[in-house]
Amino acid sequence: LYDQFDRLVHIKPENLKGVCVGGAASVADLTDCPGDPRTPDKLVDGVNETSDDRHMWLAPFSRGTPNTLYLIFDHPITLSLIKIWNYQKTPGRGVRELQVCIDDVLVYKGHVRKAAADTSHPGASSQGGQSILFTVDRRVVARERENVYVHYQAAESRDELVLIDSAMAGDPDNAGGDNAPPTAMRPGTSVHPHRAAAEDLF
Repeated sequence: LYDQFDRLVHIKPENLKGVCVGGAASVADLTDCPGDPRTPDKLVDGVNETSDDRHMWLAPFSRGTPNTLYLIFDHPITLSLIKIWNYQKTPGRGVRELQVCIDDVLVYKGHVRKAAADTSHPGASSQGGQSILFTVDRRVVARERENVYVHYQAAESRDELVLIDSAMAGDPDNAGGDNAPPTAMRPGTSVHPHRAAAEDLF
């Protein structure tokens, strides 16, 4: 995570909590995997481009049941960038879809690029992970643009624009209509007033 000044946000392991299937935080909480090192704190140990069990998080999975990761900050921060490295030891076990909520408000929903087992392979995490941008800073956008992943739907699917407002899909033609929530309900990191400037960057 990076703040509005493009500085790395240091996260303490105690400010990180995973809630997965059956209330487990990781596979280490399962009866058949005692002592497994792949616990949530490995997400913030600073080692990202790796297939080493000692630096990865692996959570139990059940189709239809989301796994949730909570980050609790000691003081308010403004995010400009989130960087993600998907599970690399066995790429098929990685994250496919991701939602980001701030103060219980949905601010991002998208797909996560599958890791390559070989870091020399094009698209592997050695290229810098996957970037989710919350900024219009041209310097940051230029630096991270190759790491922004766009998941293309099947050719027969029509193009569709979905606006997220107060965790609900909205009508693009009525984004500021009667159902728009008060500004105070929105997290300051989810909205930027200069929309045209953001569109010009890509």
